[in-house]
Parts: sequence; C-alpha cells; structure tokens
Amino acid sequence: MVPGFSTVLGMDSIQILADVHPSLVSSTPGRTKNISNVTIEGLTQTIHSLEAQEKRVRLQKVRVNPVFCCCTTY
Repeated sequence: MVPGFSTVLGMDSIQILADVHPSLVSSTPGRTKNISNVTIEGLTQTIHSLEAQEKRVRLQKVRVNPVFCCCTTY
C-alpha cells in the first residue's frame, strides 16, 4: 500500500482488501497471498463498484453546485 492511500481516498483500503480476501492483508511472515482467479475477479468487481460510487458522488456535487458544470449556459 502507498502511505496515505487511505487518507487520500477517504476510505479504509485495508478493510476493502480484507473484504475481497483476508489473505491480501495478512501480515504474517511467510504467509502467501491468494491471487486466484476468484480473488482477481473480486478485486475487479470492487474496483468497478468503487468507480461507480465515486461517479455518483461527483455527479451529486455537480447537481448541488451547477456552476462547476462545463455545460451550464449563462
């Protein structure tokens, strides 16, 4: 993880990874990470879900503050 990653995104990236598969955040030395196709698919779905969530948040901001919309006519 990049230092400050959770702070920048405003979310708990460790918890998000743990929700996909606990082995992704295991800090036990010598313990392998599970990178099966199922885990990769889980990560892909999580990324798409987070992107959609961010899109909804940004769209809501534009609706609340239409001045920032590039297509607003004056």
